[in-house]
Amino acid sequence: MKKTFLLLALLVCFTTQAQVEFNLLPSNMIKYIGKATPKDFEEAAGKPLITSTRSTGNVILGNSRTKFLYMFDSYGSLCELEILCVDNWKNYMDDFLSIKGIDKKTHVKEKRISQRLAEITIEFEGLGMQISEILSRCPRVYFYNYLVDIHEEYRKVIKREEQEIEQKKQEWIIREKELEIERQRIAEEERNTPERKARAGFFEPENIIPIVGRGTKQQFEKFFGTKPVDFRGDNVCYGNFEWPVNIKFSDNVVIFVSFRLFGNLGYEYLEKLHAANFKKQLTKNVTSFESGFGDFDIFDTKVDVYAVKDEISFIICEVYYSRQFMGFNFYRQPFAKK
Repeated sequence: MKKTFLLLALLVCFTTQAQVEFNLLPSNMIKYIGKATPKDFEEAAGKPLITSTRSTGNVILGNSRTKFLYMFDSYGSLCELEILCVDNWKNYMDDFLSIKGIDKKTHVKEKRISQRLAEITIEFEGLGMQISEILSRCPRVYFYNYLVDIHEEYRKVIKREEQEIEQKKQEWIIREKELEIERQRIAEEERNTPERKARAGFFEPENIIPIVGRGTKQQFEKFFGTKPVDFRGDNVCYGNFEWPVNIKFSDNVVIFVSFRLFGNLGYEYLEKLHAANFKKQLTKNVTSFESGFGDFDIFDTKVDVYAVKDEISFIICEVYYSRQFMGFNFYRQPFAKK
């Protein structure tokens, strides 16, 4: 079958537009196939009901009592029109044969199945008509411009669509690069804010010393640009630091700072304590109760107590050794009374 038009499932279409009486017989279609522009054709046949872009091009459902599909070639001319179902296919054949100059023996080809007529193809002066499915209850009539290579037209349409898709893809890639640059710029600005820099240096022991026992809750949250994310008893948890931090306040003053470090980070932090002149005072043996995966783990471990002093008191750092992490707890202890 020469017909290569891809049909769409558009047999039923509900619309409020007025239907147009358009003559779909070959004697009229010969004026339009291969000649009519979209504007010319729509002036005669009315505005389309549905336009659907497919690999075959823009397939359009005509606004007529007799439903038909049509499309234009890459030159902007009507190249195909297919009537989805006709009541009497012989009317189309007789009308075509009535066109002056046509010769039935020369221009008409018939295809038979078991001696029964199944398909008719007629080509004359650029107009091709194929009547198919004659043996069915709903024969189809397909008009086409046989002077145009429909397959080549399809390839042109597909290539044009691929080019449009590639162009949109490149535009999307460029836009994503621009957005990524903007995201990096914003992230860099955030990294360079005083609050971000302050949070980055929070865990240095020499920076924790002036906070414990001196800083207020409002000062702490404003200086580090942070807000509580959780409350655990008297402890307030802050989450936008490098590691989660628990703070305990008394009369709105920071009295306790606690955090956990995993793996080698804990031992590296011990080196920072030594560099900040924290001296080991004693070791306490303790029994630890820890939960994990729904079970309680009971084991013996130790707590090392480190201390350094400033002009008002000792700053204590208790280092707790868990099987999973090392906990660091900072608080102040007054000087012994003389």
